[in-house]
Amino acid sequence: MSSKYDLDKIIETLNDRNYRQKSIDWLEDINDEDYDKYFSVNDRPKTPIRSSLDVDSRRHYETATQVFDFDGKYLGVRAIQMVYSESARVEDCYHKLEFFEMEPITTITYKKIKQNGV
Repeated sequence: MSSKYDLDKIIETLNDRNYRQKSIDWLEDINDEDYDKYFSVNDRPKTPIRSSLDVDSRRHYETATQVFDFDGKYLGVRAIQMVYSESARVEDCYHKLEFFEMEPITTITYKKIKQNGV
C-alpha cells in the first residue's frame, strides 16, 4: 500500500524546526503551515490514535508520547502533558518537541472470569 505521506521527510522537517513547547496543547506551538499540512483534517485538528504513552515524570513536569496515524505509518510526538508546579508554566520547562516514527505492538492482558455471577 502506497502512502501519500513520506513519514521520514515529515519527521525530518518537524525536528529541523526545533519547536520549543510553550503550551500544554503543543499544536499551538507549531507554525500554521506545518499544522495545516500534517495535523489538520478538513480544518479540524487531527486526533491522536493514542496518548499518554511512555510517561516520563520529572521534578517539575512530565512528558508523554502521542501517536498519529499517517496512512498506516505512525508518528510519535513527545511533549509535556503536565506541569506539577503551580508557579511554573510549560514554557518555563524549555522542552523541545520531538517527532519520531513508531510501530504498533500487540499486547495481551487478562481479566477475571465471572464465577457464579460474581
